[in-house]
Amino acid sequence: DYILETHGERYLPEKPVHHSSSNRAAQEAHEAIRPVDFSVTPQELRTLAPGLGEKEQALYELVWRRAVASQMANSVYDQLRIKLSSAEEDEATASASVLAKPGFRAVSLRTGEEDAGSAGGAAPALPAELAALSEGDVLSLRDVLPTQHFTEPPPRFSEGSLVKRLEELGVGRPSTYSGIMKVRARA
Repeated sequence: DYILETHGERYLPEKPVHHSSSNRAAQEAHEAIRPVDFSVTPQELRTLAPGLGEKEQALYELVWRRAVASQMANSVYDQLRIKLSSAEEDEATASASVLAKPGFRAVSLRTGEEDAGSAGGAAPALPAELAALSEGDVLSLRDVLPTQHFTEPPPRFSEGSLVKRLEELGVGRPSTYSGIMKVRARA
């Protein structure tokens, strides 16, 4: 009802979302944490419970957004892929995804937050001159920039950098760090 009233019918899935296991022997996860009433938005909670701290309000907002988004229709992207080839049989490909129907992303993303897409991330938008191309168009070559990009994983923790990171995150206290180091050494 909340989704229908605030976002409209196009944000509702064809049938209500219901999660169940098809395997009777499966061990189910614990019941999810979710708001009792979707109509109590994070903004309304600030006025209803002004004594809550910033962290508690941020946690409620995260839980509320995920719970509402889980009951909304899927997002739909229009995808465009351009394949360029030359007489020398060299090929280049450009692709873009444009959000056609926001679906659950209407509430799952906060204002100003970038959409990283789901699996693999959304491709960047193409420049207007590429989007206007038709099959068979002849293009003039301006420049060729052969580039290759590699990502590197973060460096491994040393004992000192691990303790520093634990302190930054507020995990444990100095008296527990030696126990953590012993467990880390066994692993």
